[in-house]
Amino acid sequence: MSGSLHASPKEQAGRLTHEGPMQVVWGEVQAIIKSLETSSRIVVMTYAHGLSQTIDAQIGLDTIIARGIRLVPLSDIKTGEFVELSYITIEDHAVACLVYLRAEQAFMRA
Repeated sequence: MSGSLHASPKEQAGRLTHEGPMQVVWGEVQAIIKSLETSSRIVVMTYAHGLSQTIDAQIGLDTIIARGIRLVPLSDIKTGEFVELSYITIEDHAVACLVYLRAEQAFMRA
């Protein structure tokens, strides 16, 4: 039998296996960090009760990125954009489950 009994955080990020609650935050995208060697990451700044918090979450193989009702690639996310980020924590690392972006406006209101 080959391999390890314990998967690395990167391997776990791809499977989204975890124990514990899912967290949800709303905030502004500070950065998208794309990497070929490790998992890409999204950095979101959120504000609550007068305090700011930065969430740096891995984009795993099972992460869903959606704009409105359609799936979009990571490259569709813009710095400064408002997002809803749902994530879990695996071995002290945040792993994104869902990155939801507002649908683009197809019309102007009068």
